Amino acid sequence: MGFFSINTLDAKTLALCFGILSCLQCVAFYMQYRINRSENGLLWWTCGSACMSLGFLVNFFRDIELFHNFIVIFYNMSFVVGMSLICVGVYRFENKKIHLYKIFAINVLALVFVLYYTSVVYSLASRRIVVSLALALFSLLSICALHHARIGARNTASRFLQLLFGFNVAWLLFLSLPDLLSGSHAVFFTKPTPLIVSYLMLMIISTLWTFGLIVLVNQNLTAKLEKSKLFLESTLNGLSANIALLNEQGDIILVNKAWMDFAVSNGMKSPAVFNGMNYIKVCDDSSAACAKDALNFSDGIKSVLSGKQHIFTTEYSCHSDSLQRWFVGRVTPFPGDGPKHVVVAHEDITTRKLMEIALEESNKKLAAMTNEDGLTKISNRRHFDAVLASECSRHARNHATLSVILLDIDYFKNFNDSYGHVQGDECLQRVAFAISHSLKRPTDLAARYGGEEFACLLPETDLIGAVSVAEGIRKSIEELSINHSTSLVSTVVTVSVGLVSLSCDPGTLPSDVVKYADALLYRAKNEGRNRVAFKDMTDVPYSLGDHAGKLAIQISWRDGYSSGNKGIDEQHMFLVALANDILKVAFSKHDTEKLTQRISTLLLHVAQHFKYEEEILTEIGFPNVDAHIAEHERLLERCMSLMRDHSSQPIQTVDVLQYIIHDLVMQHMFRDDVEYYPFITSNA
Repeated sequence: MGFFSINTLDAKTLALCFGILSCLQCVAFYMQYRINRSENGLLWWTCGSACMSLGFLVNFFRDIELFHNFIVIFYNMSFVVGMSLICVGVYRFENKKIHLYKIFAINVLALVFVLYYTSVVYSLASRRIVVSLALALFSLLSICALHHARIGARNTASRFLQLLFGFNVAWLLFLSLPDLLSGSHAVFFTKPTPLIVSYLMLMIISTLWTFGLIVLVNQNLTAKLEKSKLFLESTLNGLSANIALLNEQGDIILVNKAWMDFAVSNGMKSPAVFNGMNYIKVCDDSSAACAKDALNFSDGIKSVLSGKQHIFTTEYSCHSDSLQRWFVGRVTPFPGDGPKHVVVAHEDITTRKLMEIALEESNKKLAAMTNEDGLTKISNRRHFDAVLASECSRHARNHATLSVILLDIDYFKNFNDSYGHVQGDECLQRVAFAISHSLKRPTDLAARYGGEEFACLLPETDLIGAVSVAEGIRKSIEELSINHSTSLVSTVVTVSVGLVSLSCDPGTLPSDVVKYADALLYRAKNEGRNRVAFKDMTDVPYSLGDHAGKLAIQISWRDGYSSGNKGIDEQHMFLVALANDILKVAFSKHDTEKLTQRISTLLLHVAQHFKYEEEILTEIGFPNVDAHIAEHERLLERCMSLMRDHSSQPIQTVDVLQYIIHDLVMQHMFRDDVEYYPFITSNA
């Protein structure tokens, strides 16, 4: 059994192994570069290793006689250029300045000698000496760059590389200097042993420096990561907001000092608030204790983690027995690849919230001072005009009916002269109170328009509803029974009322609406005061008219209301005429007996008409005849109830308007009856 001898190794086999190893080193450097593109030096090391690998591949064709010299030159220079790139990479990695022209000069000088010892004097040994000296020089420069490396976690790897490059320098000089100085190097370099040893040393040293450089990069990344973590922690700890980092399951993996301090101040032990606790579960458990904000926040975290929502923000209160506190909670995605993480932040906004509350209260008081009449405590004219302008625009868009009331205390100057201004102010206050309490809807607005004049705004209110409100205001003020001995219309304070109902269009001016109501107010005064004068300016089947000098509503019959049945149409027109007669009586000075007789007559004819109509509908097979009959019965009962309720007191004009115009005409004759018109036409 023989012992292992270095001469038994084949140089070509070792060259092949070195080439394969170079390719693997190139791949390793490239993979590191793909992972850490921002790391200085890696690209240079990758290019250097690639250059050596390329020389290995080209060397396969050196036996081709035509390209032999070129391939020999390229193969030798691939070592020199590759090592020079690795040297530059070391300088770049250490952020040290290097003059590239010096590197370039060394490469050019090596190329000149390699060309000479290949093309002029073909000498393998001389080329090896030139290459060895160039490689030693680049290794020495790398040692200089690493010697001044920054002290830190990667100092050990840096010293290892310095020793490795130092050994490489010593080895390369050992191979080249003795024979170079003796001048008889030809015999020494033609023997196979030094060539084999050279390949062995190249494989060992290149592998070790590849490993060392990769370790150096990873240690550098670790140091940067630790530095970034310390920077992140110091930054987070410097923030006043309570911040936590959650993983994709909702577990807390990092919190700042403010988070821990807040938890401890609220009775929790510090490890319990971040050491692997699932924050989503904490919020869900809190929601079971009726904390709705906690459930909302839990849903917000889930939405951001699932990608349904990019950022979640909510404000919530967190009051204690002794303190009022408000917070704003935010959930934002944590940037980066890999599993989804979110940042949860709770910031105390109590100071801001208290300021907002104080500002809101101040604004309310200011608005009240700005919009409120100081004496009567209802809206002033400025506020009324602003709301009227807004409502005109809104009603122009939705085509609803807008009603405006203007009213004036009758002979108020006489009241002031007789009772004094103190009593006059008290009268205005009581009148304003009566007006505001006569408005039932929150959208209605009462205002003092000036002096003893008041205004009311009734959005989306038709004439019938507005007349009802206006009459209610007039009666409520009269029922205050404020003595007014100098009034020419009554012994108590009364008001005259002007009312207009209209459909606004984009060209309707608020000032024109007020003018319409003001004209009607003066008309009420001219007709004797203590009354309501009104006008309808909408497209509805009734109109304004006069009867014996009094304002009244008249129902208008139109051809479009014809059913196609002569008998039904004639009865409809007769009922409209009868209804108009009742309305004239209702708006004139009438006695209860006369009005009751007219309504009784109307009831009789309505009953007859309903019976006739039901027979026609049954005959033509109208499908909803039963519902129609039920509606007839309801209307008859409503009329009889109106008469019974007012058997001992006068029937009110508003009740007459409601029944005749709204219930009987608009709702039934001009809406419900229209449903059977097509059946009459098809059976004609």
